[in-house]
Amino acid sequence: GGATPAAPPSWHVVSGATTGDDGLSLSGVTCPGIHDCWAVGLGFDGSADTAVIEHYTGESWSIVPAGIPSPTPGPGGTLLSAVTCATTSDCWAVGSQYPSSAGQALIEHYAGSGWSAVPTPTPSGPVDSRLDSVTCVSPSDCWAVGVTSNYGNGINQGLVEGLVEQYTGGGWSIVASPTPGPGTGNSLSSVTCVSADDCWAVGVTNNYGNGANKGFVQGLVEQYTGGGWTVVTSPPLSGGTGSGLSAVACVSAVDCWAVGSTMSDANGDSQGLIERYAGNAWSIVVSPALSPSVGLLGVTCTDADSCWSAGDYSPANPETFEEFLPLMERYAGGAWDVFAAPALSGEGASLASVTCIDADACWAVGHVTVNESGQALIEQFS
Repeated sequence: GGATPAAPPSWHVVSGATTGDDGLSLSGVTCPGIHDCWAVGLGFDGSADTAVIEHYTGESWSIVPAGIPSPTPGPGGTLLSAVTCATTSDCWAVGSQYPSSAGQALIEHYAGSGWSAVPTPTPSGPVDSRLDSVTCVSPSDCWAVGVTSNYGNGINQGLVEGLVEQYTGGGWSIVASPTPGPGTGNSLSSVTCVSADDCWAVGVTNNYGNGANKGFVQGLVEQYTGGGWTVVTSPPLSGGTGSGLSAVACVSAVDCWAVGSTMSDANGDSQGLIERYAGNAWSIVVSPALSPSVGLLGVTCTDADSCWSAGDYSPANPETFEEFLPLMERYAGGAWDVFAAPALSGEGASLASVTCIDADACWAVGHVTVNESGQALIEQFS
């Protein structure tokens, strides 16, 4: 007879902790160990959004207290967008807080015994700011990226610019972020580092000018090589198609992936966008097509032949945004393919972030809407 062959790894839904309120959503996940993972996002306490942190210790996910910024945020609340760990007892989470109508970047630190908010530099002037991604090369070298928006009355009113901050062991400081060109705004959504002098950030650039490309949105790629950040050429798309990049991950200095979405002016539908860096330039890689809309939000790799991308897609003829469904795509050494996702009940769901400890152990997080109530969605690949 012999032993029954083990079933191949698959994605399955894992119960996450709930806050007992509407609106729980997870946007970032990381695992410093096989039985040690963190997920962050936001919940709703009945009056305002509140930062949520969940911890997995091998048995189940539980909510742990998030650090409370000082002074205490006003009615706008707090949210966390991303999380990373330099070691099992040294983690960072980033997002934003709203002490008034204007948002401010928020950074929280875990030093082994609880999370606490740390002093976070904010750009001068009347600007909103938030951080959307964080990564660490070492315990004394971390980067966070996001966006600022000028709400003043001057010449820069409405201008959106990328925000870059670095931690060098003594605290966080703002680092100059390049502008793609005159008359353009930009935002950064993801950052990753291969080494201390080799980091990548991706996002979106928007042309505010008066030329033929006014209002045109295009994916943005920036690189840090030790002397500062510079804009790197992103491959052009065919006319009438805008694009944005949501996440970036690197296997090595000469092998990186970025994912996002494209949108056509013709019908407004989006499709997944996948780009690869092979050491000299970024190029577009074929992404599986789904009808009618796709968005890729997260990407991670365990080696050159094993990567995952998470996001969402809408089934044919969607009536509402809530009908988006989770999407998982896998790269297994030759091409990207849609990978079977577990069935869900509810009005729709999305996956915002994915991480892997090894090729057969991964986690993805997002949200699912059930009876018009938002709930955390946590999926495990094992």
